[in-house]
Amino acid sequence: MTSDAKLASIPPLPLQHIFSFLSRSDLLETSLVSKDWHTVSSKKLWSTFKFVREREYERIFHILSRSNITTRYGNFITSLELVHSDKDFCISSNHIFLITMLCPNLSSLSITFHHTRPVAPPHMLANNNLNNNNLNNNPRRLPPPQLMLARQQQQQQQQQQNPQQQKSQQPLPQQQQPINVLPQQNPFPQPQLNALPPQQPAAPLPPRHTQNLPLAHFAHNCLKLKSIRLVSYSPKTDDSVYEMAKYLKSGSLESIAFINCSTIQSSTLCKLAMTNPQLKSVEIMGNTPISDSSLATIADRCGQSLEYLSIGNACQLTDKSIRYIPARCKKLLQLCIFNNNIEKISQDTLTSIIHHCIHLQMMSISDSRTLGSVFFDVVVQRVNNEIEKINRNQANCRSGLQTLCLGGVKREIVASKYVKFLVDCSASKHDFDQNENEQEDLDMSDQLTHLNKTSKFTPKSTVIRGNTIWWQRRRISKRA
Repeated sequence: MTSDAKLASIPPLPLQHIFSFLSRSDLLETSLVSKDWHTVSSKKLWSTFKFVREREYERIFHILSRSNITTRYGNFITSLELVHSDKDFCISSNHIFLITMLCPNLSSLSITFHHTRPVAPPHMLANNNLNNNNLNNNPRRLPPPQLMLARQQQQQQQQQQNPQQQKSQQPLPQQQQPINVLPQQNPFPQPQLNALPPQQPAAPLPPRHTQNLPLAHFAHNCLKLKSIRLVSYSPKTDDSVYEMAKYLKSGSLESIAFINCSTIQSSTLCKLAMTNPQLKSVEIMGNTPISDSSLATIADRCGQSLEYLSIGNACQLTDKSIRYIPARCKKLLQLCIFNNNIEKISQDTLTSIIHHCIHLQMMSISDSRTLGSVFFDVVVQRVNNEIEKINRNQANCRSGLQTLCLGGVKREIVASKYVKFLVDCSASKHDFDQNENEQEDLDMSDQLTHLNKTSKFTPKSTVIRGNTIWWQRRRISKRA
C-alpha cells in the first residue's frame, strides 16, 4: 500500500482532530486532495462565519443558494454572528429567512446592533441681501476688499436707520456709571450678513428602536440551536422574542444572553425559562430589565441545570427572588450581580448562597456594603474546609470557591481577620513560584461573555484596592 493510499484510508474522526490545527489556507489545499478530505475540510471551513458587511453576506449565501452544487455547504454552518450597521450591513427579515432556510444545523447565533451616532445637520446660512437665485447664478464669492466695503456700507445704513438705538447706547455720565463696567465693545462691529437663527434648547431624542426580526423561524427550522445572543436588539415590542421563546421547544438550547435589550419584558423571560428548563447559562446584562418574577421563574424552572447566572441590572431585585437561587440552583458555578440595591438584598440572602450552593466557584457583587462579619465568616469556614478536603484527596483540586470580586466593602471588614485569612490562602503567597505559562485550574472556561478571556488579564494574586476586593484561591495540587 502506497503512502497516498495510507493517508486516504485515515478514518474521519482522526482527520477532524488533525485538521483542527490547520489554518484556513491549509484547509483549502487539503480539500482538493480527495473526496473524503474535501468533506472533512469543508466542515471546518464552513463552520463559522461573521458578517459585518453586506457584500460578504451576499457572496457566501449566493454560493449556498445555488441549486447545481452537489455539496450543501449550508449544512456545515454551525455558528453565525451578524453585526448590524446602518452603513455596511442592515439586517432585515430577508436575511433571517435565508439563514433559517439554508442553515438547518445552526447551533450558535449572535445578532449585534451597532448604530452610528446621529450627527446634527448643517445650518442653513441665511443671507438677507442675497437670495438663492443669485447664489445659484453667481456662485463666485466676493473678494476680501469688496466684502469689507459692503460691510461698511451696511454699517452706515444701520446707523442712519436706528438713531434712537445709538442714543440709548451712549455711555452714562461719570457719576452714574456702575462700578462693574462691562468690557468695552468693538467700536467697529462687523454686521452679521449670514445671521443664524437663535438656538433653542435641544429636545430629548426619542428612543431608537431596531427593526422587528422574525426570530421565531429559528425555533421552527434550527432545531439544534444551543446558544442565542442578542445585543442592543430593542424593537418597539418584544413580540418577536416572545414568539421565539414560545416555540423554542427542541430541548437543545443551553445558553441565552440579552445585552442592552431595553424592550424585553419579564413575561418573555418567564416563557423562555418555562419552555427551556435545560438552560445552563443565563446572561441578562446592560439595561435589559429583569424583575423578581422573571428571576424567580428562571431559578425555579432552570435551577436543576443552571450553572452560570449573570444579572447586570439588579436594581429592582429583592430578597423574594434572590432566595430562589440557593433553594433551586444547586449546580451553580458562577454568579454575578451588578447594580444591586443594598436596601433590597440583605446579607442573610447572600450568605445562604455561599452556604447552600456547594459547587459555586465564582461570585461577583458590585455593591457589597451590606455584607458584614456573618457573610465573611461563612466564606472563611467554607474555604478552610475545601482546602482540607483537597489536601486529603477527598475533593477535586478544581472544586470549591476560587474567586470573589466584591465592590464597596466596608473598611472595618477590609482590615478584619477574615480578609487576612483569605489573603493567607490566596494566590498572592503561594503561586508566585509556579510556572507563569501554566494554565488556570478553573474549569469554568469563562462562559459568561462579559467575562470572556478575563483570566489572562486579571492578576494572579489577591488585589485589595480601596474598598474593592478581588480574591483568588491558591492553586492546590493533589498529593500522591
